[in-house]
Amino acid sequence: MSALPPRQVPRKRITRARPCCLRLEEGYGRDSSSVNKGAQRERGPPRELRAPVQASLLSVRRATLLGVVALLAACHRGGGHHETSPLRLGQPAKENPFAKGVFVCPGGYDWPAYGDVVYAPSDSRIPAADVRPKRCFASLDEAQRANFHLAPPPPGGVLIDTIYLVPPEPPLLGTCREAARRLRKTILCPTLVPEPPPVEVCGEDNCIFARAFVLSFTFSGPPGYVGIPNENANHLFVLKARVGRERSVEFLGCTGARNVQSVTVRGHAGEWIHCLGGETMNSGHVMLVWKEDGVRYAVSLHSDTVTNRAIAPAVAAGVEPVAPQDG
Repeated sequence: MSALPPRQVPRKRITRARPCCLRLEEGYGRDSSSVNKGAQRERGPPRELRAPVQASLLSVRRATLLGVVALLAACHRGGGHHETSPLRLGQPAKENPFAKGVFVCPGGYDWPAYGDVVYAPSDSRIPAADVRPKRCFASLDEAQRANFHLAPPPPGGVLIDTIYLVPPEPPLLGTCREAARRLRKTILCPTLVPEPPPVEVCGEDNCIFARAFVLSFTFSGPPGYVGIPNENANHLFVLKARVGRERSVEFLGCTGARNVQSVTVRGHAGEWIHCLGGETMNSGHVMLVWKEDGVRYAVSLHSDTVTNRAIAPAVAAGVEPVAPQDG
């Protein structure tokens, strides 16, 4: 018996198919079917079994992706600054339970809106109580966020922050003419005053005190306006006297500590005076003072604020000269 030839051992050669993978190539002297079976074991299940597996993997991935999207949406809704819808701002007006057909805003919501206009609580042009407001708001800011805008000033008027300056009614021309006659001097007469515009009664001397012309106005601002301490109201004085009278008449200026800042008014040198304390008429006031044609003028309001420092020059800019007339 002749000896069997020695069994041939297949040689293996390793080549790089991809940078990250190694592939076993088939050698000679080995059954190709066994090699194919091994390749199948290395490459995974047969083609007919792959579809269900791939579909399952896609379902898992899709579910995971949808979960992440839902989580991000929930975080976006719950985190960060949440803006209230304009339709949900403010409160509706209510009918007065004791007066049918009369509508009022709830307490704390004092800014009524009609159409697309909101009115300050102190605005004398608010529609009559038998007109139902479209909405009531706690502040001007809330109304503006709900797409309402503040009522414009009346013809000839000016809006300073939330304070309206309007032509006085009745006009001050007659009062100013009488003052100019008594003082024998041309004076500047205001044509813009805070709303509501009535002048306090001056008395028999037609607003002349200690040879000075004094106009006094009282007005109210909306909640948040700073005027008289602990109130939304304020008073505004317009003071006029010959230059030098302020040294002997204390209500024309400050008697206590004060801060002074230079400014130009109507083309003339002037100054801001902040009266810090004392018991005079202008204590705690901010005064806009200037001299023109031998007359010293002052516009004075309680509390030194940005709004009041805007009101005073607006009043000063609206004055008109009135000459004395014989009579």
